[in-house]
Amino acid sequence: MSALEKIASNEDELQDHWQAVQEADDEQRRRNQRLLNAVKSIKGEPFYKDIQVLFDSLEVGGGFVQMPLLITRKKGGEYTRESCGEIKGYWIDQFVNGGMTGDSYEGYVYVKIKKDRYIQAYYSM
Repeated sequence: MSALEKIASNEDELQDHWQAVQEADDEQRRRNQRLLNAVKSIKGEPFYKDIQVLFDSLEVGGGFVQMPLLITRKKGGEYTRESCGEIKGYWIDQFVNGGMTGDSYEGYVYVKIKKDRYIQAYYSM
């Protein structure tokens, strides 16, 4: 195999890999949306919109690969009384990542959706 054939083969493999990553990311987005739709059916449209605003402000899902949203029985971190519309407070489990600038933060946010049930989302800022 010539050098040009190897390069072409590697590019094809790379393209196949990126296609698989994109498909997995799209599937996770669909799963997350199904979970959010279930939360919407429980809590209503205003809460659904408010949780989207909160998640956008924390850059939930804004990374390279879509992270899964989860429903948990336990929350983590410290409670903050910051409100976002109908969300009158939430829990933040944050750690300093450092990143390239030394001031990157990431962790998990927990929002109560009903008794002993929280939606958990990973964020990175």
